[in-house]
Amino acid sequence: MENELDLDNPINVPEDAPAAPQEDLTEKLKELETKVKDFEEKNKQLFERAKKAEEKIKEFKPVETKEEPKAPSQIDPRDIVRLTKALQGFNDEEVSFIYRNAKSQNLDDIVEATKDPWVSSAIESQRQKVEQEKKVPEPGVVPGGLPKKELTVEDLMKDPDAHKRAFEKLFEPNQASGI
Repeated sequence: MENELDLDNPINVPEDAPAAPQEDLTEKLKELETKVKDFEEKNKQLFERAKKAEEKIKEFKPVETKEEPKAPSQIDPRDIVRLTKALQGFNDEEVSFIYRNAKSQNLDDIVEATKDPWVSSAIESQRQKVEQEKKVPEPGVVPGGLPKKELTVEDLMKDPDAHKRAFEKLFEPNQASGI
């Protein structure tokens, strides 16, 4: 815009600028007037559209997404006693297992899960497995192997290959103890 000549404002017109013919100016003025009218018309149309859109928005009721604060759950002390009785005798892992296998986190479903025969048998088998792992093997017994039997000189005299067979039996693929 700085390079354009403003013939109506004598301050911006250089002294050596040629004078523009009056006809050229009127044509430019008419073009500008039509452009301004087009812009004004478009502006009116957009303004009317915006008003219609605002009216439509006002017609719709805004959906409130306000979350209601959760009231503290009212737990009956009798329910706590009932649940405590039902879970009595179970350790933390077993209680977690019962919760996972309950139909829901509802108190009645948890109590029912403690009475479920499948849950009871699974817990019992887990307890037996733990007991088996806790047992200390008898001296001379290799886990997964046969009990060691000391060979005496008399045994070797009766059967000279007994020692060799015992050694081979110890290292059979099924009897290997992971040495």
